[in-house]
Amino acid sequence: MVYAFYVQLEIAVFLATAISTLAYVLFTYWDQHVASPRLQILFDPSKPEYTPQLEMFGPNGSLGQFRFIRVVIQNCGSRSAHGCVGQIRLLSRPAGCSMFSEEPKTLKWIDIPRDDYIPPKGGKAVLGVAFSMQSARLEIPGGCCAVQKRNPTTVNALALTPEALANPIIRAQDAFCAGAFKIRVTVYCAEASPASKDFILDVDEEWQKLNMRPRT
Repeated sequence: MVYAFYVQLEIAVFLATAISTLAYVLFTYWDQHVASPRLQILFDPSKPEYTPQLEMFGPNGSLGQFRFIRVVIQNCGSRSAHGCVGQIRLLSRPAGCSMFSEEPKTLKWIDIPRDDYIPPKGGKAVLGVAFSMQSARLEIPGGCCAVQKRNPTTVNALALTPEALANPIIRAQDAFCAGAFKIRVTVYCAEASPASKDFILDVDEEWQKLNMRPRT
């Protein structure tokens, strides 16, 4: 009888340990995979909010016209995405072009809650990708652009990095000449896998024709 009691006790301890372990595994899976941020990159060039054309003060304080290309980052997960950082990386340039350097560059958030987080369950933030200026002040020595043949090449489009928006004249590495550039936009956050999407950025000598389309 005593032996049977100890056998039952050992079985009970085993079952309790097994249930505890299973509960821990399920909770860990839920915590890491189910209850986590899930970022999605949205872009629709047919909607004006993705490609606004605005009159605003430029880097030197003068009023000018600017066109912006931006994407919406949506958090479809059940937790807030903290420490969000957006980057742009060059995949390929137009033939014969050497513009836009190849290292990844950090993009500027246009609209995001304080502390760089995106709320869960459909929360959104707006990330800038590129912009063009009516009054182009950045000139690049000839030979850098396969489309524009004049010397120097006048550049009106740049990646929307904080540095380029503040002072485009000193950010030649962020500048695009005319042509189709294949780029990748990636958003990182602290708790989830990165979200990436490839695009073709169509840059024209006319600043208001700057556009972007998903890469297929």
